[in-house]
Amino acid sequence: MSLRTSAAFLAFLAVLPLIGGPRALQAGTKPLASRIAEHGYPAPFQAWNGITNQKELTENQRRAKHDFYWDTLPQWGLKWEGAWEGEGRSFTSASLAAWTKTKNELLELNPNMVLIAEVRYFCAPEGYLPETSKCWQHDAGGKRIPFCGQWKLDFKLPAVQDQVVAMCAAACALFDGVMLDCWVNDNWADSDKDKTNLVKKVREKIGADKIVIVNNNQYPVPNSAPYVNGLFMECSYQGDAAYWAKLSETLRWAETSLREPRTNCIETWATGANQANVMRALNTLAMTHSNGYGTFCEQNNEHWHLWWDFLGAAIGEPKGPGVQREDGLWLREFSGGTVAYNPPGKGPKNLVFDDARTRASEGRDAKILVAGTSLALAEKDGELFLHAEDKPAKPPAP
Repeated sequence: MSLRTSAAFLAFLAVLPLIGGPRALQAGTKPLASRIAEHGYPAPFQAWNGITNQKELTENQRRAKHDFYWDTLPQWGLKWEGAWEGEGRSFTSASLAAWTKTKNELLELNPNMVLIAEVRYFCAPEGYLPETSKCWQHDAGGKRIPFCGQWKLDFKLPAVQDQVVAMCAAACALFDGVMLDCWVNDNWADSDKDKTNLVKKVREKIGADKIVIVNNNQYPVPNSAPYVNGLFMECSYQGDAAYWAKLSETLRWAETSLREPRTNCIETWATGANQANVMRALNTLAMTHSNGYGTFCEQNNEHWHLWWDFLGAAIGEPKGPGVQREDGLWLREFSGGTVAYNPPGKGPKNLVFDDARTRASEGRDAKILVAGTSLALAEKDGELFLHAEDKPAKPPAP
């Protein structure tokens, strides 16, 4: 251990009483597998940016409305030791103390919350590494390659892979796992051997119990599947019926093909105002196809999203897997009611229950729907048909 490392370690020991001792560095008071298995439904997640309404709440109160949440390490308040973030291997003691306070507050607010750190491997902002670093990806003219306002990293280099693995290990000492962005899309196939090699190295380093989630858009990742727990299905601006059918297919694949515990997250974005039906469709797709998480984002993208009262409906625990009727409607039974998802292109559907129900979309003022009532559900929509607390004595007069 170098003198520099020793000094940093001694400084960290000095703040341990303030952050709750070594046990405070373990992310969560409940075992990770229990937090994943016991989250409620609907199950919203937060990808980087959060809720834009409910300003009366604190930032952590808004964060804690989500059962699964990842962000970059700097956004989590963590600072790497050293001059360059991309060369870091350990965190400053002051930032560790701040992070642990945040983590403890979040888990007190939501004991089933899963906390994830994004580790950069594909691209990074200016200042992440020296401009002259060989770890940047360069074109034939020797210039760095831009990507979405950042610069591409050359993740094929052994030195870059070794650094990414080390950063994942450092993150997993604090978090429940890591997120790797830009994994698969229209231009990058899952057959990229360098990415498969990288995620294999990450898995071997962090062990079997931590979470790895990758951004796959709407594509399966069979080569990465042995090392990955979850997909971040960042599914852009909705698309047509065939596109939603692809989302259904990929999510069902992920729920049977990735390593356990599975933590699949599906997201789509608004194309305009007044799209509550798409929000319901996205979340009921997630609930009928998986035990994972869903989020419907605002039109401006960047993963900002509204909090809808629909997401606060308590429907209990699933009683079995989702099933698809012959007419295309998806249903899944929960202890508190039935989740229904009607894909686009299938036309409106009708449901009849033998007990009284309410619609979660109608909120606290939902009227009681008596047993035997034919209930309509439009296409590209979804609903939580909750068991009614009080059944009326007879149907209302026509």
